[in-house]
Amino acid sequence: MLEMMRGGVGRLPLEMTVFYSGGEGELDAGFTRSLPFTAVPLPGGDAAFAQTARGGGFDFVVLFESSGMYRGEDLVALASHLAVGRLDAVWGSRRLSVRDIQESYRLRFRKNLLLGAVSYIGSHALSLAYLFLYGRYISDTLSAVRAVRASDALDETIDLTHKRANHVLLTGLLRRKAEILEIPVRFFPISPERVKRTSPLEGLQALATIAWRRVASARPAIPEAGTVAPAPEPTSSKSVHSPR
Repeated sequence: MLEMMRGGVGRLPLEMTVFYSGGEGELDAGFTRSLPFTAVPLPGGDAAFAQTARGGGFDFVVLFESSGMYRGEDLVALASHLAVGRLDAVWGSRRLSVRDIQESYRLRFRKNLLLGAVSYIGSHALSLAYLFLYGRYISDTLSAVRAVRASDALDETIDLTHKRANHVLLTGLLRRKAEILEIPVRFFPISPERVKRTSPLEGLQALATIAWRRVASARPAIPEAGTVAPAPEPTSSKSVHSPR
């Protein structure tokens, strides 16, 4: 939250609510009153976020991994694009910063160059799968900093805490040809002894998810009798952010 303030979140023309969870309970009331956004605790943790946020009337959801590998200032950069009405998602990409991603590989795979090569090829394979199956290259499909229209992110069929939540979000957006903007975000690698990385098996499972959801989307939907297609949601300036 302090990093967001340093990034100038108070200057954005947005009405923002930040949901937070942690073992320390609620933050000091005096501190939260000084923030340029509303701060709401999540007693049920990350799993309770979507259910809590669905009733808030939000237009966008900004998801952020607060592990220390990402900067809160980058959330401000993402949110600054949300006032542009035509965007459906703003996706943070570590790969748009070549220096950061190279430093990350040097730290994470300094003891296992072969595993590093597999990780490098696998991450590009995921990006190419989106290009081949959906017609759009997403440079960092595993990013943990992203802003998505609430109607997509808070869909009851999506578990935002699942390991493949990114792929469910991306495939859903690209199936309906949503407007996605990728912007660079900073990344600070953490030692493999402290953080679990995506395994080759999980990468294969992600590829299977991407392919299956593309095949499933090609099947024509049969509307129920008496149903009417919903009108596009109006764009306004209310957003919600959940640090994870």
